[in-house]
Amino acid sequence: EDSSNNTTDIILPTTYTVNAGRLLGSQCAQCHGTNGISSNEWDSIAGEDNLEDEIFEDDEPIMSAQAHGYTSEEITLIGNWLKTLNTND
Repeated sequence: EDSSNNTTDIILPTTYTVNAGRLLGSQCAQCHGTNGISSNEWDSIAGEDNLEDEIFEDDEPIMSAQAHGYTSEEITLIGNWLKTLNTND
């Protein structure tokens, strides 16, 4: 029997819930780690409860610069997603 013609059925999910906050927040992972858990000197942001205050603090000019790429609604979406993440505390 020639097994080179065998095929495998792949079952794909029939539904997928898009999370705009997660998509927008994927940029944050570059500094703050996957799912907001940092593995470097940057703060972990998983569970962050007030993203706008954190971003626009006077002593965080790099975050203010990052925020200019997002609308207020997008920042809210990212913040709502971060709130759902488990912290490593």
